[in-house]
This record gives sequence, structure tokens and C-alpha cells, in this order.
Amino acid sequence: MDFCNECGSKLQPGSTFCTNCGHKYVPPKAVNLPPKDYCNTCGEAIGDAPHHCREVVKPQKKSRGKSKVIIGAVAAVLLIAAGMGAFFYAKAESSPGQTANLLTESMKKGQLEEMSGLIIRSDNEKALNKGELEQLNALFEDSEEALKQTEKSIKEQEAYLESGKGEKINPVIFEIARKKDKKFLLIDQYEVLVHPVSFSVEVDPDAQLFINEKEIESSSKTPMVKGILPGSYDLLAVKDGEFGALERKTTLLLWMDITKPVSLLFEENYVTVKNPFGEVELYLDGKLHLSSSESVIKAGPIPAGRAVTIQARVDYPWGQAVTEEYVANAGESISLEMENATEDFSYSVFNSIYEYNRSYIDSIVYVDPTYLTNVSGKKLEKILDTITDLKSRNVSYAGELNNMTFDAASLELDKNGNKYIATVNVAEEYLSGWKQRDALEEPDLSAKTYYYKYFVQYNPAEESWIVIDNVEQDSITLNDPVVLGN
Repeated sequence: MDFCNECGSKLQPGSTFCTNCGHKYVPPKAVNLPPKDYCNTCGEAIGDAPHHCREVVKPQKKSRGKSKVIIGAVAAVLLIAAGMGAFFYAKAESSPGQTANLLTESMKKGQLEEMSGLIIRSDNEKALNKGELEQLNALFEDSEEALKQTEKSIKEQEAYLESGKGEKINPVIFEIARKKDKKFLLIDQYEVLVHPVSFSVEVDPDAQLFINEKEIESSSKTPMVKGILPGSYDLLAVKDGEFGALERKTTLLLWMDITKPVSLLFEENYVTVKNPFGEVELYLDGKLHLSSSESVIKAGPIPAGRAVTIQARVDYPWGQAVTEEYVANAGESISLEMENATEDFSYSVFNSIYEYNRSYIDSIVYVDPTYLTNVSGKKLEKILDTITDLKSRNVSYAGELNNMTFDAASLELDKNGNKYIATVNVAEEYLSGWKQRDALEEPDLSAKTYYYKYFVQYNPAEESWIVIDNVEQDSITLNDPVVLGN
């Protein structure tokens, strides 16, 4: 399109003059033309005279070299900014605090698998698998104390690693540690180490030990279990017993080394039997279990929840005595008693004392020691002294024994070495009187009652009881009276 050289009006194609101002139109030359100005408002080109438009825009020359420099500079700035941003982002994401926060949150949610690949065994540097991570999740779910102590340890480790001050923390379960291999040269990355734990178990030598249903082979009474991850472990000890298979079990929530052995001994699988009779034969379920003279006997081992019948037999020189029958479970305690413990020898004891007394009366009536029977020891010495005294004074006894009442409830038996000694309380009733041996008249007799505690000893050679002493009492109580005499 052509424009008037004078006024700048549009010209019709092929025009030689301007229809607006009449000036001759001179076509512009193809070269050496000054740049045209254009109106800022209408955008039309204007001539050399600027009075046709108030403002003009001067076209600027384009410089490709300068643009490239500017673009390069901008790109460099952006690249540096991006690099610095990436550096600080990577550093923040790789900080001990970030690792600690992620670990703590995963623990609380029970989702340690979110850190898969970052939790490493310290002993073999292998990442924990899904099953091992689930084992740790279960530990924190079952043990509030383990979760609490581990959280505390993580916070202390974070503070130490961030500040680099203070003493290094002894970790609980997890240790936040710098990775040996860095992805970024200037940035430390962190991983989580799990330290295996260990413990020992006390078991009977002939028992099998199982941990989470897997048998542990060991010839030691206290086998050591090493290199296992923290977690929940079911322990079971099994052995065969006379009364069936025996089991001891427990569950460990293990999150640190245990220094004291875990006991799976079968001590609780015994019945405690208190024995007041000395040497006894102990029967369990009708079968001879053991012979013992201990005052406390451990009967068993017995499977947990299994009841057994217990009875004891005592062999005395004069015969056997059997205790009551008891039913007891493992861990319980019983005391052996014989409801009629003294019946098998009580009448032998009573008769021996009664016969002794009759012989004693005869010996002082006739002042002759040859009448004495069933007596020895101190008591015999005393009687011999009495007879000697009566002879010297020419005195004799003129009375008679009416009866003797024995308190069977007071009868007790004691074993001293190989000697069996019984004691019993007795009330003796007499018609009593004394006279000169050569007197023709009998004296008046009076009723008298004496109270004694008798000591008798069993004589195996004669298979009888012998009076060895008696001590006079002020009185006695007859709880279970047995009368012998007239």
C-alpha cells in the first residue's frame, strides 16, 4: 500500500498524486529509505512531519547476539536456583530429624513396612523383609513399654545427630545411622539399623526346647539364644514324665538383651508333701514313687492340670501304718496325716505300761525286784532304789491298782536314730496303804489318783514296748480315754 509523501494519506493503487492534498506522489526508492514512523494510536505510518500524530514509535533494530546472552544468563540463574533448591530439599529429606519422624510415625501406626529398604539388620546389613517388619509391628502393639522406650531413644538419637554434642546414645531396638554409600557427595543420608538381641533359658537336661515351634539343639542346661530380632517369642520346654508329657511354656516380649536366664525348669510340676513320720514310702496313683525320710518331699514331676492320688506307708518294727489318701495337682502342698496313725501300736503301748504297773505293785508288795517286767533304764534304777529302801525299813506296800486310764489323743511317736520312743498321758487309780512287813493286820486303804506322762521304747528283740521313765503331772486332760484294769 502507498501513502502520500506530503500528508501520509492512503493512495489508490497506481495513483500519481494525493487526492487529499494534491501533491505529486513520488514512489519511495527500494534502498536507503529512512525508517518510517508509525502512529501509536492508529498504527498508521506517518511522514517526516511529526505534526500529524503526537507520539511516534521508533522501530528498534534487533540484536540476536545480545538476546542469546540474556537468555543464557537467565537460564544459568534458574539452573543455579534449582540446584540449590534441590540441594537443600535433599539435605532436609535426608536429615536425622526426617528419618526419626518417619520412623516414629511408622511405629505408632504399626506400618513399618512404609520404611521398607531403610531398616537394616546390623549383623548382616540386609534389609528387613515383610515378615520381619510385621514382627516388629506386633511387638510395639503388644508392648506399650517397648514403644515408649524406643520413641524416647529415637528422640535422643535425633538430638545427638543434629547437634553433634553430648555422649552417643545407646539405642533401643533402632539406631539411626549414616549410610556408608552416599547418593549425593555433600549430603549425609541416614538409615535405620536393628540390632539383634539374645537371651538364655534354663531347662531340665532331659527336656526339649522349642522357640516359636522350632527346636533348639543344645547340650547345655542353660542354652544361649543369640542373633534374633526383637519381637514376641513363644518358649516351650517338653519332657516325658512318669505321669505323662510335661510342658513348661512362656511368652517373651523381647526388645533388649536379657541377662538373667528365663526359667523353664519343672519345679512347679511337683506336689509338696510334708512328712512328720520319718522314713516313708510314698505312693502316687497306687504305685510306689519313692522312699524318703525328708520332712518335705517333692513328688513328681506331674503334668500341669493332672491330679494324682497320694498316700504314704510307714514301716515300723511292730508293723505298717498307712496315711490318709490325698488328691493333689502340681504346685499344691499337702501334709501327711494318719487318722488312726497310732492304732496299730497304741494298745501294745498301753498294755505294756499296764503290765509294768502290775509288776511294780507286786515288786513293792513282796519287796522283790524279780517281779518287775517291761521296765528298764532310769525307771528300773529308781524302782531298785525304792525296793532297797523298803527292805532297809522293813516296809511293804499294802495297796492295789484299780485301773489306768490312757489318753489316746496324747500318744505321740518319735524316732531318735534307730530308737522309737512313744509318750502318753495316764491317770492311775489305787487303793493305797503301807505296813510293816511282819504286821499281822492289814492297814486301812484309801483311794488315790496319780497322773503321769510315760516314756516307752520299742524293743525289737522282744517285739514289745518297755517303760524307760515316767514323770508325775499335776493333772491331765483325757480327750480320748482308754481304760485298762478292773
